[in-house]
Amino acid sequence: MNNYKQYYQTVVQDASTTGQKPTVKEYFWIQVADNIFIILLFTLTILFASVGLFCTTANPDGAKWALDNSKLCLGVFLGLFAGKKL
Repeated sequence: MNNYKQYYQTVVQDASTTGQKPTVKEYFWIQVADNIFIILLFTLTILFASVGLFCTTANPDGAKWALDNSKLCLGVFLGLFAGKKL
C-alpha cells in the first residue's frame, strides 16, 4: 500500500468488508508490518554501533566484532534504498 487513498479504495471494494470503513490505525499497522525489516536493520545498526563504541574497555575483540556488524547492517540498510526510485 503506497498511500491511504489506495488502501481506502481496496478495503471499500472488497466484498468481505460488508460496508466497513477502513481506519487510519489499521493503515498504520499495515505500514509497520511492511517496514518491519527496515526498522529492525536500523535498530540493529544503532545497537551494534553503540556496543562497539562504548564497550571497548571490557572486550576489545567484542567491540571490533560489534563495529563490523554495525557496518554490515548499515550496508544492507542503505542497499535496500539503492534500487528504489523516489
